[in-house]
Parts: sequence; structure tokens; C-alpha cells
Amino acid sequence: GVKIFFAPSRTMISSFREDELELMKFSDLLAMNKGELMLLSSKPELQKALKWLKKHKKDSLVTMGKDGMVALWEGSFYRIKTYPVKSVKNTTGAGDVAATWFFYGKLKGWSVSKTLNFAAYAASRHVCSKYVGAKEGLPSLSQVSKALSKIRDLPVRRFNV
Repeated sequence: GVKIFFAPSRTMISSFREDELELMKFSDLLAMNKGELMLLSSKPELQKALKWLKKHKKDSLVTMGKDGMVALWEGSFYRIKTYPVKSVKNTTGAGDVAATWFFYGKLKGWSVSKTLNFAAYAASRHVCSKYVGAKEGLPSLSQVSKALSKIRDLPVRRFNV
């Protein structure tokens, strides 16, 4: 009954790709950035990498920096853009912050829209903070809930690959 969340890094994929593919088989959820997905899949284009990902039938989050995120959610792909930010201080850890909320939303049984909006909002706040990495500065549930209650959710659009 334990859920396994897998987030392979570029370094791990480069050094141990076959092992990473084996670990992926045992995971329930995946998260990686666009570059990591393309490296892991050995596909030179995002569309082809997403098709490869869909074959593995794992709910997944692919972060794409300022271009937003793509989620494979129960067999369908969804995309969300980023929340606007005034000043980017550091992007290190923003993908990990988004992945944390993706994992949390899936565990709590949230909708794809709620989950991706929480992930996108938290990541957008993180890049504006003084924190480097995801160990510090992860906004709490109440902080994100309060902020999102005051603004309009970003649209989450389903698309085919």
C-alpha cells in the first residue's frame, strides 16, 4: 500500500540509465524536467518523449521552466502555464516544489486542475524567493490555499500526443 515517487536526475540518468528505467517500473508516480525526460527516453523531441512516457502508464509531471508543466494523469495529458512573477531570483528547486505538490495532490485524490494549480503556484512563488533548492521555502498548504482563493486558477488543458 506504499506509493513510490520517482524523480530521476540528469546525473543519475546519464550514469545509470538502465537502472533508472528499472526503478521506474516499480514507481507509482514520476516527476522530471523536460531535459531529463528526453534523456531518459532517448527521444530528441518533447512530443516523442511524451509518447514514450505514455507507454509506461505512470502518472507523471514534466516541468518545463517558464513554459509551464505537462502532466500525464490517468492516461491523458494536461498542460498548465506558469503563474506570472515579478522578479525571478533563482529557479533552483522550483521543479522539486512543483513535484511535491503533484505528489501531494495525487495522494489526496485532488482533481488534475487543483493539483496542477497548486504545483504551478507554489513553483512560481519559489522562484521569487531567496531560497535555493527545495529544502527550504516550500509553501504550506494553508499558504497556497489562501493565495489561490484570491486569484483565478490557470486553465488546465487536455491535449493529445
